[in-house]
Amino acid sequence: EGRLGLNRGIQGCNNSCYMDAVLFALFAGTERMDKFLIRGDAACSLLVKLVVVPLRQRLYVGRDNVLQWREYMQKYLPDRSTEVRDENDAYEYCEIILEKILKLSSLVNLRRRNPPKPQPSPPPGPPPGPPPGPPSGPPSGPPPGPPP
Repeated sequence: EGRLGLNRGIQGCNNSCYMDAVLFALFAGTERMDKFLIRGDAACSLLVKLVVVPLRQRLYVGRDNVLQWREYMQKYLPDRSTEVRDENDAYEYCEIILEKILKLSSLVNLRRRNPPKPQPSPPPGPPPGPPPGPPSGPPSGPPPGPPP
């Protein structure tokens, strides 16, 4: 059965594209996150029921499931409910899923502890020009010719 076409992927609901993209990336094509989903708490169980199982079995998660998941997250994470309810950045939502749902804060902290190092700026001075070449103008001295 193909992965493209009608009723494939995660159906958007109220500007949920950032959520859909993160959930699809984490759970559609890989089972690497499964070991963190089997902890058995309510959040992981609901995520599996509403998103992971339908996505893997039918390659499709309907609008109602997306809405239920979003509503649950607003209740489960009241301190982050604005970020879950409103259109948001995919990175921030991924951070919420990793930290709060899958309890993988060490991965998120690793990124924060090792920020990219700034590149050194070039030394001040005149901009480099063309490389020096032979002097222009007539040559000095006798013209080249055969040795005497």
